[in-house]
Amino acid sequence: MKREKAYIFGEIIDIYPVQRFESGFQKRKFILRTTGDYSQDLLFELHHDKADIIESYQEGDFIKVFYDIKGNKGENGKHYTNLIAWRLEFVG
Repeated sequence: MKREKAYIFGEIIDIYPVQRFESGFQKRKFILRTTGDYSQDLLFELHHDKADIIESYQEGDFIKVFYDIKGNKGENGKHYTNLIAWRLEFVG
């Protein structure tokens, strides 16, 4: 299946520390505030080797985020949706 190039523009509001797990999996979260009349604060995750790509950015930077949407059903029966970023570009 070919990856669709979904992307969104916004301002970095917060960057969280890297989370490392015993399994070797690592992730890093950040908050992006979208632009426009109805802006929203969205939580994105960076996984594995992509966890470090946000190192060259800081809060207040405007970026373009390329991402995938991942959904799953948890053990408690609830459904979860995550925004997984895989590429970032500085906008200005």
